[in-house]
Amino acid sequence: MLCNIIDTSAKECAKPNKQKFRPRNRYWPDEIKKTCCENKHHFWNWKMAGRPRDQENIHFRNMKNGKRKLRSTQRQLEAVTRKQKFENIMTAREGDQKLFFKLVNDQRRTGMEKTSQLKFKNGIHHNPDLIRKGWAEYFEELATPSSSNNEDVLYNNQVELDCLLFEDTYISNLQNSEKISVTEEQVEKVINTLKSGKAADCANLTSEHLKNGGQIVISAVTKLINIIFDVCSIPDLLKLGIATPVYKRKGKPLDDPNSYRKITVTSILNEILEKLYLEKKDKTFKNAQSPLQRGFTRGISGL
Repeated sequence: MLCNIIDTSAKECAKPNKQKFRPRNRYWPDEIKKTCCENKHHFWNWKMAGRPRDQENIHFRNMKNGKRKLRSTQRQLEAVTRKQKFENIMTAREGDQKLFFKLVNDQRRTGMEKTSQLKFKNGIHHNPDLIRKGWAEYFEELATPSSSNNEDVLYNNQVELDCLLFEDTYISNLQNSEKISVTEEQVEKVINTLKSGKAADCANLTSEHLKNGGQIVISAVTKLINIIFDVCSIPDLLKLGIATPVYKRKGKPLDDPNSYRKITVTSILNEILEKLYLEKKDKTFKNAQSPLQRGFTRGISGL
């Protein structure tokens, strides 16, 4: 409910866009121009010949071949453009974070196709709905431990033990000390540290919603976080994310799911919740975690 209120209020407060619709400027290389002119010429000759439908008619065959050639040229250009976009995303990922998230947003924009087909489970999907379902099944299989692989089972058991350890640590700290609570000043401080220009989460919220929402939004977020700390339960909405497949590098087939890496945009409210909790319990987790833990630990290198 809170996410819907923030999103709806932001849309109502935004200035209406009074600009007239402008057609998108398409990249129109000389090869497309030439093919398009030839197609128009063959169509005109076929029209002046009385629009014959006979398969043996020269004008009918030229008109059909002209359309086929134009569409083929357009598809080839779209494939080159998509490949260049993926390469730009991976290049920006290493340096320009703002450009990186802008490119990811462009890739997720409605109406833009990322790949014309997807090979998965000995089948080829061409329909956009089937492609999305194929991606969902592919990522679900990656996240599901394989019972036939002993290494997957061991790793999954270790992760479950770590989760139980953190849960026990949290509950024991609640019993031995006062419950965690945050103030509006602390929440506002964390909100101001969030990066701007990032993609919206599954609730259609960004950091700009919270930064520009004023004191009312800060108060509502503070109450929500304190309730979560009090009942020791995170809402399911805050656990959701939007997954976007991004092409890895050159030389890999575009229709193979293994040629992509998954980038997930998580909940902005969950990010605030994590930052606030780590600020208060950072020392507790450092004492509880394994000394072999190297990644995501402040002041320790992964090497």
